[in-house]
Parts: sequence; C-alpha cells; structure tokens
Amino acid sequence: MNLNALLDAYDAEERRGSPPPGLHQESTRHVTRELPDDGSYWIAWSDLRTLSRSEVDTLLAQEAAYARRLGRAVEWKHHGHDAPPDLVERLARHGFRPGEPEALLVADVRTVHTTLEAPHGDVRDVGLHDLDALRHVYQAVWPDETDRVLRMIGTYLQRDPMGVHAVAAYRDGEPVSAGWTTYRPGSRFAALWGGATLPHARGQGHYRAVVAARVQEAQRRGRSHALVDAAPTSRPILERAGFQLLTLTTPCLFDLQDPSEDVTPPDVGRTLTE
Repeated sequence: MNLNALLDAYDAEERRGSPPPGLHQESTRHVTRELPDDGSYWIAWSDLRTLSRSEVDTLLAQEAAYARRLGRAVEWKHHGHDAPPDLVERLARHGFRPGEPEALLVADVRTVHTTLEAPHGDVRDVGLHDLDALRHVYQAVWPDETDRVLRMIGTYLQRDPMGVHAVAAYRDGEPVSAGWTTYRPGSRFAALWGGATLPHARGQGHYRAVVAARVQEAQRRGRSHALVDAAPTSRPILERAGFQLLTLTTPCLFDLQDPSEDVTPPDVGRTLTE
C-alpha cells in the first residue's frame, strides 16, 4: 500500500475510528474530539474544506469557547494535509499555540521486524500492577506528564487490556526504557507512544529493544502497520529501521489562558511522542 493510501486509512481508522476504552468521542460534521475521563483532551480530526474563511474562524472560536466551558485544556492535532492551508496560523489567532512540528512515521510491521534486532536483555510486559516501572522512566524524562499518562494507561488496562500494550526494558534490575502501544478497534495500525530511555542508559540498544518488542506484539495481534509520532532524537533511529514519513503534525495547544497573554502553555498532548 502506498503512502497516500496509508494516509487515507490513518485518517479513517486512527483519527476518526473507534477510540480505545477510556476515551469518550464526540464527533460533529467537521471535527472529532476525544476526551479522557479527566484532564486535557484533543481534537483528533478535522475537515474544514467546505467552510468559508469566516466559517472556519467561527468554528475555531466555538472550539475555544467549548474548552472554556469544560474548563479543560485542549490540543488541536494539526496534520500537514489538513485544510485550509493556513489552519495553523488561524488556530494561533484563536489561542491555540503551535508547538514544534513532529514527524508521524509509519512502517509495515513485517518489513520493520526484520530490521530490528530481537529484544535483547530483559524486556518485560507491563500490566496494571507494574506501572511503577513506567513511572520510574517517565518521572525522569517527562515529570510533568507522568501522572496523567499513567492514569490513561491504567484506564486502558482496566477497561480493555487488549487495547494497550506497555513494555519496559531493564538493566541490572532497573527499568531504564519504556513505551506503550494503543490498539483501536477495527484499525490496521498499532500506534507506538511514549518511547523513552533514562539518560544514563542511552546508546545501549534499550530503545530499539522497546520498539522491537512492541512491533513483534503488533504483528502477533494481526496489525499490518506501526505508527510513531517521533521526536527528533528518535526519528533517525526509526528511519534506519525502515519507518517512513507519513506526514508532519503540529500540536496546537489551548491552555485556557487569555491568548493575548505571553504565557507558555503546558504540554497537553494526547500522548508523549517517542
């Protein structure tokens, strides 16, 4: 399947498809919102092609007002092929602060499996009672996001253990790298999130082992492709393993502050990038 066809499938199955258990989905003609039980939520999909310029501005103002009514921060996850072409600039004018662009990568799990070495060392699945392994890694790498992410993963594991797969790599009994995967019902994709390694354990293959373990599990579950929202540090590793650029994404964050104020919004993204 070529990349354009994969992008269409991604829009239909991941951005608009059934959410994992623990997320409430709200869909209108033009946007799809996904809301966890608490905390920040996100605009997962939008299609504004049929709207006039003034209608686009009206819709963006309505979404900002909706976030204020809920009292919850929101991320509009803009994708490079979303219309109109100036959507990021328009979002910024309505208080959705653009962050740094991120690379959404995709790979056929059968192909990439052969380029990733089998998980070496001690790589373990993480269940509901093992979340401290994830906390140990994320608290050091993303301390402000740790509690929110662990609540989300815990909800997935409680409501549908097959909707998520988390792993941790250990060195000398210490969890030093971790990541998880979400499995949306009916999707061909396995979405890899939150791959991180403690600073003192980097460059030793632990991150690749965590990726390999999740790719192997995706193949075992019958998913054909893996997705990664890659940070700049991870992108070269993943591309060497066979991942390809599907599109660029830009997190546009609305933090309930007056958009005219010079404030730095918190990271309220739906998940942590790899």
